[in-house]
Amino acid sequence: MAESQQYVEKREHQRFHVTVAAEMNFGGESIECSTIDICEGGAKVRFKTDPFKKVVLSIPPFGDIEGEIVWKDEEYVGIRFHGKQDRMAEIVKTIVTSGRR
Repeated sequence: MAESQQYVEKREHQRFHVTVAAEMNFGGESIECSTIDICEGGAKVRFKTDPFKKVVLSIPPFGDIEGEIVWKDEEYVGIRFHGKQDRMAEIVKTIVTSGRR
């Protein structure tokens, strides 16, 4: 059995464990959160709910389309739309047939 490697702290600043109520702002909206630890270089924050789960995608001229993020990677997110399938079918058809690619 191989020996376990010791964890080496690579942080530049010492972190302090705290529990402090806070708010985080995303594009004009505030979401309640708690600061869990903090240092001069950053903080670890906990949300009651995932702020990145529910989204509204705005595609002119179709307006707002509600959905939820179902996957994400470094560059992209995948959204599952909520609402009426017939409305989404019309939007998709219009975008595809208009050559907006």
